[in-house]
Amino acid sequence: MARCPQILSVHLFLLRDNEIFLQLGKNTSYRDGCWSVIAGHVEAKESATNAMVREAKDEAGIIIGPKALILVHVMHKFEN
Repeated sequence: MARCPQILSVHLFLLRDNEIFLQLGKNTSYRDGCWSVIAGHVEAKESATNAMVREAKDEAGIIIGPKALILVHVMHKFEN
């Protein structure tokens, strides 16, 4: 049986005072003009946790430690 090639992404739901941090996509070539949570792809040989720390800094300038992250949901999406 062939292995399924995986493209992994991470999404950060950053909460404070019952509000979720959203950013407006601009000059990204992906969903410009739309609001979204901080997100991005996991790079080769990178853990999902390290990818989330990196994306928070790269996309929003937010410094967050790996221990502050809590896994909430995993989704495996595929087509038949």
